[in-house]
Amino acid sequence: MRTLALALALVLVLALGSDASASALPSAIRSGRSPHCSDANSVPVRPKPTAISSATRWTSKRSHSARARRRYSASYIAMPLAHFTVAKAVVDLPAGATVPPYEFAYSCTSGTAPVASGTFTLVGGASWTSSTVPSGSVCRVWETNAQGATSSNLGEANAATVTVDATNPTVTITNSYDTGSITVAKSVTWDGAPPFPVGAAQFNVSCAFPDSGNVLLGYPQQFYLDDGSSTTLSGLPVGAACTVTETDTRGASTTVIKPSNANAVTGVTATVAVEPDKSGGTRVDVGNRFTTGALQLTKKLSGDATAWAQGPFVLDVHCTHDAMPDLDSRVTLFANQLSTTISSIPTGYLCQVTEAGNGGASASSITPSSVTIPPYVGPPPGPVVVTIDNTFEPGYVKLTKSVDGSAAAHMAGAVYHIRLQCERDIINGGGTQVFLDRDVALGGAKPADYTVSIPDPLPMGARCWTEETDSVGATSVTNPQDVNHKVTIDRAGTFDFGVTNTYDGGGNTDGSI
Repeated sequence: MRTLALALALVLVLALGSDASASALPSAIRSGRSPHCSDANSVPVRPKPTAISSATRWTSKRSHSARARRRYSASYIAMPLAHFTVAKAVVDLPAGATVPPYEFAYSCTSGTAPVASGTFTLVGGASWTSSTVPSGSVCRVWETNAQGATSSNLGEANAATVTVDATNPTVTITNSYDTGSITVAKSVTWDGAPPFPVGAAQFNVSCAFPDSGNVLLGYPQQFYLDDGSSTTLSGLPVGAACTVTETDTRGASTTVIKPSNANAVTGVTATVAVEPDKSGGTRVDVGNRFTTGALQLTKKLSGDATAWAQGPFVLDVHCTHDAMPDLDSRVTLFANQLSTTISSIPTGYLCQVTEAGNGGASASSITPSSVTIPPYVGPPPGPVVVTIDNTFEPGYVKLTKSVDGSAAAHMAGAVYHIRLQCERDIINGGGTQVFLDRDVALGGAKPADYTVSIPDPLPMGARCWTEETDSVGATSVTNPQDVNHKVTIDRAGTFDFGVTNTYDGGGNTDGSI
C-alpha cells in the first residue's frame, strides 16, 4: 500500500507541473500511507482509468500565473465486504443420546482466487459466522464429522454452496437421526435327547452412540430368554454399537452369536451395529449347543462262589454340575445282565457311582468311583466306563458230632448220620431253592471221625440247618441249627455246626441200654 500511495503522488506531481507544491498533496500521500476510506466495509484498490470520480479533490496554485482553480481528482474504488452464517439443525436425536459437536470445514474464492478457508464446530441449534470476505465470493461448507447422523452435506463432495453478498446470507445444514432396533433371539440344541429343560439364560446389552465413550441413557439392559424366545430393544439411533453378552449360558458347551449384518462369532459376546427399522432392524441369534455323553456301568464277578451269584446289583449314580440341575439315576443289574449304559448326560457333569445292593457279594469295589463326562468337538466319543467288581467268597460248614452223658463211653465206635441242607431265595419271585442236601456220616473208632468239613461252597445269604436222621439211641439230641433255627451265611469263612447226643445210664452201639 505504501508503494501505491507513492505512485499516486507521482502522478499528481506530473499533472500539476514542475512547480507543483508537495504541500498541496494530501498528508496521507505525503507520508506514503494509504488514504483511509470512510466505509469500514471497503478496501482501497488501484484506480482504473474508466472509473475516475470526483469523490476526492486536491487543488494547487501555479506561482507564475493568475489565480485559477483547476480541479484534479484522484479516485478509490470501494470493494464492499460481507460474511455468511452457518446454522446447525438436528432432527430426531434419540432420547438420552449425547453427541459431541459436529465438525465443519469451509473454503471461499473470489473469482479464481482463494480468499478464506478453515474449520469450526457446532452443536445442534447453534450457528457460526464467518469473518468478512469480499462481496460476491463463493463459499462452500461441508461437514467432516456428522457424529453418526444422516447429512446431505457430509464430505467436501457434498458441500453446500453460498454466494456472499450484502445480505450476509445464512446456510442451514441439517442432521437427522433415523431410529432402529435390535432383536435378540435365543435357541438351544442338544446333541442327544434333552435330559431336562435348560431354563432361561441371562443377557446384557449395552449400546453406545456415536462412539463407545457415549453409552446411551438407560443402558446397559439385562433380561432373560428361554429357548425359542426373543426380546426387541427399540428407539435406538441407527449406527449405534450394541454389545450383546450372554452372561449365563446355563452350562452350554458352545455359544455362537449370529448377527444379521455381521459374521457369526463363537463366544458369548458380539458387538453389532443398529440397522434402521425400515429395513427390519438388526437381529442377533444366540445359539447354545449342549453336548451329551454316556456312562457305562459294567459289573464284574469274581471269587469261588461266583456260580451262585444272581443279584440284584443296585447302583446309584449322582451327577452334579455348577450351572445345571442334579441328575440321579438308579439302575439294577443281574447275573444275566451285567452291564448298562446311561445316556444323555450333558458334558461337564461330575458323576459318582455307589452300590446300594451288592447281590450277596462278600466285597465290592468301584473303579473309578467318580468320573467327569468329557466335552468334545466333532463326533461324540464313546461312553465313560465304570467297573463295579463284586467278589463272591464262599462260606463253608464244618460239622462236629459230640457224645455226652454218663453212658457215653458205651457208644465208642458208633456212627451217626446227620443231614445238612442249605437253601437260598430265587430273585424276582422265583421262590426258595434248596441247593444243598447232603447226608454226613460222623463217628467211628477215631476222634477225627467226629468232625467233617463240608467241601461245598456256600453263597452269601444262604440258610443252612442240620437234622440227625439216626440218634443211635441217644437219651436226648441237641441241635442248635435245626430247621427252626437256620443259620444264614453272611460272611466268608467257616461256620461251625455241632450236634450233641447225650446218653444217660449206659447203652451200646445198637442203641440198647
